Amino acid sequence: MEQKLYDLTSPQKSIWITEQFYKNTPVNNICGAAIINEPVNFSNLKKAIKIFVELNDSFWIRLCFDKNNEIKQYFSNSYDLDLSDIVSLKSNEELKNIQEDLVNTPF
Repeated sequence: MEQKLYDLTSPQKSIWITEQFYKNTPVNNICGAAIINEPVNFSNLKKAIKIFVELNDSFWIRLCFDKNNEIKQYFSNSYDLDLSDIVSLKSNEELKNIQEDLVNTPF
C-alpha cells in the first residue's frame, strides 16, 4: 500500500531549509533533563512514554522525497521506540557531559 504524502508545513519547511544549509550539524537539536528526586518505577515510566508516543501522531511523522524529488511527509504505520538504555548517573557533571554529547550529535 502506498503512503499518502503531505506537504510540509511552513515551520517544517523552515527547519528543513536550515538543516540543508547546515548539513551534518546539530543546528536544531534541543536537549533537556528531568530530575526526579524520588524512587522511579522504570517499567511504569517506559509504559507511560510508549502510551504518550502512541497517542501523539507527531512522533509518527516520517519524511521522504516524492517522484518529483520534493520533500514530503507521511504518517508511519509503526514505530521503533527503544527505551532499553537506562543510565545511572553519580553527579550533575555526568549529566552535563551526557547532555552535551547528545545535543552535539547530528541526526
